[in-house]
Amino acid sequence: MSILQDEYRRGWCVRYLREAKADLRIAENARDPSLAVNMGVTGARKAQTALYYALGDPMWIDPLVRAKVELENLRTKDPVLRCLLSIERSLRGLSTLMKSMEEKEVLRRVKAIIEVSEALISLYIA
Repeated sequence: MSILQDEYRRGWCVRYLREAKADLRIAENARDPSLAVNMGVTGARKAQTALYYALGDPMWIDPLVRAKVELENLRTKDPVLRCLLSIERSLRGLSTLMKSMEEKEVLRRVKAIIEVSEALISLYIA
């Protein structure tokens, strides 16, 4: 049985994940490095949002994760929360360092975030 409460959230979860993968494909094929990096980071954020929809309501999950990261209170026994915190920290790092990082490194990290999100989503909406 799925943790999702309704088909509405499941639908948004699937849509955001599909868009995240499409953004990654666009980023990988982009000729402009700036466009590639921006599309990649956008895709990673969409994968994060898809994961939040898989777990419940992003309006509740996102502020909690952001607050915990801002307080630098990253210790938790909950493996799912640890993963959510790790994704948020990675995205913040990408957002601030993407100008100085190589395009390939940004896209490698983005791909990892999308893959982890997809793996977790598959556990919750299977």
